[in-house]
Amino acid sequence: MYDLSHECSSMETALLTPVQVMLIGLMSLRNHTLFVQFHPVAYMVKLNIEMSVRTSAKLLRGLY
Repeated sequence: MYDLSHECSSMETALLTPVQVMLIGLMSLRNHTLFVQFHPVAYMVKLNIEMSVRTSAKLLRGLY
């Protein structure tokens, strides 16, 4: 159980780190048009990843 949970956690970290870097980069841009266009998309991607990890955690809890 812990091996699978660790793999899911590692995958979440590997997916969310570039998204976080992109969000920080978007906040430092001087072009506000790009910020307005891509900032909500980046947050939706982040939220989608976190929700799918939460769903897989629920499934793992049900298996063991």
